[in-house]
Amino acid sequence: MPPSLSLQIHNRYGRRDVFGLFGIEYSSQKQHLNTGLSPQNPDGGYLIFVTLNKEDLDPAYNYEDEIFRDLFTWTTRRGPTAAHPNYVNIRDSETRVSLFIRNRGGEDFVYAGEVEYLKHKEFTDPQSGKPQQRYVWKLRVPLPDSLLEEFSFSRTPTRVGARRSGGTTRRHRRPADLNALKGAYSYAIGECEREVNAEHLSYQLRLKDWFIKKRVVHEFENDFVDVAFKVDDSYFIGEVKVTTTLTIRQAFRAALGQLLDYGFDYANAPALVMFLDKPLAERELSIASSFRIAVVYWSGTEFRLQNPDPDSKLTSLFASLSEK
Repeated sequence: MPPSLSLQIHNRYGRRDVFGLFGIEYSSQKQHLNTGLSPQNPDGGYLIFVTLNKEDLDPAYNYEDEIFRDLFTWTTRRGPTAAHPNYVNIRDSETRVSLFIRNRGGEDFVYAGEVEYLKHKEFTDPQSGKPQQRYVWKLRVPLPDSLLEEFSFSRTPTRVGARRSGGTTRRHRRPADLNALKGAYSYAIGECEREVNAEHLSYQLRLKDWFIKKRVVHEFENDFVDVAFKVDDSYFIGEVKVTTTLTIRQAFRAALGQLLDYGFDYANAPALVMFLDKPLAERELSIASSFRIAVVYWSGTEFRLQNPDPDSKLTSLFASLSEK
């Protein structure tokens, strides 16, 4: 296994501190030290520096990056292909790749430890026509709840010695349009869960068995959508979210965004369902209901409808379960 850096995991450091470990003098004028992927270090390893909230950065650097408890999805800068030697190297299991992450520019980076390569995908940036890559990494050390919440909901931390500004919050910069949103969510969340998260697959298998038992016409994994099914003449699409790598609030937000996005593309709008492995809190449930999104969760023994709607065909479909 590649070595770790001699830094305290989950502490905060500036680029100068990190490059100093290798005897490299950092300067903001040295552009090659300010990119997301560092040059190869003297030990043969690499550093990845990521700013999640890019509102204050040049739009040219508005890459979609997403952090989960033990997964990280990262979009490279435009230009280099997957065949570039540096990118070939970081996919080598013997290469040290260390992740440093922060919410906004001007903050120090949290040392998130070393990451393991899981998969990547090369694509063409539609605006510049240049090649770009998306990577999925596994964190050797999962993020604690406090950092997961901070990075998920952009609560800007106060730096040591800095003056508090009153606790203002800023959100991550989101994709500019529906196509970008679909690409970001489907790759960063959907593919990670489907191919990496065994619990996601297990949930789908339980749901499939339930549909078969209930004689419900259904289809899984078609055109980005987790599941589509019919009840009489009503058509539904659903998103499955489990909390192995997400908090329940993250799972809710991801499912909500995907359902609204995918449902928008249909000529005849389908009914929307989010399938979760835990029940929602009252606030999130109210939000889902306001968008007429049904919430179904796995109780450990059965599927339950959390927000029955008398006008929905799901009410009868889940009636015996939701009345437990």
